[in-house]
Amino acid sequence: MSARSASMLLSPIIMLAACTETVGFVTLDLTVPDRSPPIVCAADPRRAVEITIRATCGGEVRERTASVDGSSISLSDVPLGSCTIEVDARNQNGRTVLGGSVTLDIERGDNDPAKVQLVEEQCDSTCDTDGDKLPDQDEKALGTDASSVDSDGDGLEDGLELYQCCTDPMLPEGQCRELLIQRVEPGYGTVYSAVMIKASAPLEQPVVVSVGGQPLQNLIADSTIAFGTVAPGSALGEVELVSGGGKVTYEHLFAVLRDTPQSLVEISNKATGIAPVMYQAVDQTFVGARQYVLGRSYIKSSANASSSVVPILLMLDHLKQEGVKAVVALTGEPVAVAASGDRVLVALDVGGKAEVVLYTPSAAGASLGLPKKLKLDNTQLSKALAKPVELVVEPTGDTAQLLLGQHLVRFRFDTAGVISQIKLVALDQALGPVGNAGACTGMTYHEQSNSPNNGTGITFLSCNLDVPCPPGTKCEPQGAMMRIEVGKCLALGSVTAPVPQSCATLHMIDSPRRLVGNPVIEPKGSQVFLLSTGGVVAAALDKPSKMMSTIVPWNWAGKTDARDVMAAWGTSLYVVDGAQVWRMEPGQLDPARRRGKSFVVGYGLDEAQMLAVSPEGSALSLVKATGGFSWLMGVCLSPCK
Repeated sequence: MSARSASMLLSPIIMLAACTETVGFVTLDLTVPDRSPPIVCAADPRRAVEITIRATCGGEVRERTASVDGSSISLSDVPLGSCTIEVDARNQNGRTVLGGSVTLDIERGDNDPAKVQLVEEQCDSTCDTDGDKLPDQDEKALGTDASSVDSDGDGLEDGLELYQCCTDPMLPEGQCRELLIQRVEPGYGTVYSAVMIKASAPLEQPVVVSVGGQPLQNLIADSTIAFGTVAPGSALGEVELVSGGGKVTYEHLFAVLRDTPQSLVEISNKATGIAPVMYQAVDQTFVGARQYVLGRSYIKSSANASSSVVPILLMLDHLKQEGVKAVVALTGEPVAVAASGDRVLVALDVGGKAEVVLYTPSAAGASLGLPKKLKLDNTQLSKALAKPVELVVEPTGDTAQLLLGQHLVRFRFDTAGVISQIKLVALDQALGPVGNAGACTGMTYHEQSNSPNNGTGITFLSCNLDVPCPPGTKCEPQGAMMRIEVGKCLALGSVTAPVPQSCATLHMIDSPRRLVGNPVIEPKGSQVFLLSTGGVVAAALDKPSKMMSTIVPWNWAGKTDARDVMAAWGTSLYVVDGAQVWRMEPGQLDPARRRGKSFVVGYGLDEAQMLAVSPEGSALSLVKATGGFSWLMGVCLSPCK
């Protein structure tokens, strides 16, 4: 198993059908994602050896399986009309390693080429029991131990041997053919935290290990292990190992933390104010040095011992994670928090209807002030007040937008909680056929730089549309972005009207994938990014194309239902993905580096929920969930002291 192969993983596949009165033919252009690390070993289980193309058209199914050798694949008698074409690539053990699909209309004769973006199948702890990056299905086929990260006991993880060392995980050869960083423990820590680096080959002096741009302090190197502590001035970054004259870089990032992660139970217990502790966070936002965290507590009823949700709002000094707390309401589910200046709005779901509560904190930050319920339940809005989805406050501080699935409400309010003007628009005509009230699932407002603070910005909505699906099959919703010019579409005045198509445009993504969370504006203000279950999608802010491109393809494995699953700062984009957070460079010219590297947020049951960059850009505020409880982590983007 020591041989290497540099052959292409997949060649373009051609699907052909005889050109008759009832059939057509189309070429499939398959795009394969970049793999990290690259596929270099002949026995790498990520290498596809067999591919199946399946066309489902009007209830009829055509299927063909062939080896991956660059030859064409022909499907006979493909009917005309709407077809869903699925591509499934498997390795030598029969496990699916890549997959993708596209829905298109097949016309008689020649059809335009169809692009199919393949994504890598992800494997978590449910399919990789020992966590050695070698799925259980492959371990069974190879004869390795699915309960041991190192089946042959040579100090090298099974996955590392097959992916990078090109050695047999069943033969104790003892070391890689090249120096690699095999493991970094822990994967994150504060300044002065101890770090151990395990190398795949004996280390040679001089040995230097750098974490986040700074060498480890008090470094001790022995055989294949180096040990030291995180130095002041370190920040989120790469782990580099210098041994003798060679230098290698670890495949993951090391997250230098501002302080030890704290549970929201602990933070809210220390906060001043009369309110129970917060167990779970649902949203967060920043205004200057203040961080607002919206979450839920649970109070048991003495009558029947059942628990009811109580929405809690925390106002924290984000550098100290200290502050005040308040009960937002006695009933209802917390949904969103948004703020600008000295005004903070909280959206609640009360029995399937939206309620909005206003806070005006004191200048010194000693109190959140008394809550004021905004009066949205008037006659004109009563039919539209469905469950709230997202809330934004425009930079003026006196105007907000509330997303209600198929409706968008823009309103002006004062510090007393009195609404003076309302604009309600229906989104369904611009969206086309949608199957439920939750069609739009995220929202972001962008104030144009040439007209600051005057409400003439752009609102971006991430939406998921139902698509025609062959009988007996289930299709994933089609992600789409709606771009709304606020000054034209949402001018305050008339209460209700369909959103005009002249100022609201719909932009589809290039694969039938579901969008997740809120759109994110690039700091330079030239692009908007969206996250789909097939990767990161990008569009121009001013004149986005009708079809948006997936610029960083991968099979997103996140489980959170939060909306702030991405954040941007500088040239980097941060994305939560299960127990990891990815840092990527969308503008990177080298496609192999766009997906970037990731860092872990914890171990075991830890899952990343949401993130945001602090206003000054010094830290990434990350909320993670562990066993039903939320924790706050501050990851240093600039040097930690």
